[in-house]
Amino acid sequence: MGHHRIHHDNTGQINIKILSVSLSTIGFGGVVFGFSKAGEGAESWTNTVVLTSIVIGLVALVLFTLRQTFMRDPMMNLRVFKYPMYIVGLLLVLSCMIVILSSMSILPMFLQNGMRLSVFATGLMLLPGSALNANVLPLRQLLHTKGRFIKKCCLHIK
Repeated sequence: MGHHRIHHDNTGQINIKILSVSLSTIGFGGVVFGFSKAGEGAESWTNTVVLTSIVIGLVALVLFTLRQTFMRDPMMNLRVFKYPMYIVGLLLVLSCMIVILSSMSILPMFLQNGMRLSVFATGLMLLPGSALNANVLPLRQLLHTKGRFIKKCCLHIK
């Protein structure tokens, strides 16, 4: 639908900014490394390796964000965070992903390792939720497709 609104004038070479790639790699890598070291058990949150890697990662992410915000042609456009509805939508997607992750990954691990249930018993416990999820999928797709109609007619949102 919006294909005619897309501008096709930027078909030139793609410019990869080495500094931006380096800052994002150091930033995300430092934070992930720090959290994984703190979660291993041998290292604690007060260890200098953990704190140093997290602080370096956060500083690199702040520098990356500032660089991308003030660039004319950014590698990652972060200006969309100015719009409150984008942030609300992002938080809703994030909360849905957390629920899915916990129900599909963490809950079976807890049931098998923490509660000492067998794989068969864990599968039987998760079966009703999976069946419900599979049966509700067509309804979710219908509501997603007809969402614009529902918003305009029922909720009176412009």
